[in-house]
Amino acid sequence: MITSVVAALLEFLPGTEVIKMAPVSKAWRDAARTALTRGRWRPVFETLMEIEACGGDYDEVVARVQESSPGASSLSGDDLVWRVAEVWKRAMESR
Repeated sequence: MITSVVAALLEFLPGTEVIKMAPVSKAWRDAARTALTRGRWRPVFETLMEIEACGGDYDEVVARVQESSPGASSLSGDDLVWRVAEVWKRAMESR
């Protein structure tokens, strides 16, 4: 019960804050995992796992997205992470 309440709370935090909450306690860790793997952050989490599985460098992917995607150079934080996930998914679908 507590985990589901905390997970719902984490849904509204920026992704970097969700990751920082994991070491606080077991309840927070479980809630952070739920928010990252089942909640609003799931597409971003899956993209990061795919980039890692392909042997890709996340920073390199971000740099390419910022160079090639209109308006991405002005994005920062979570907005940039969402754009990276969006561009990565499109690239994988077009293969």
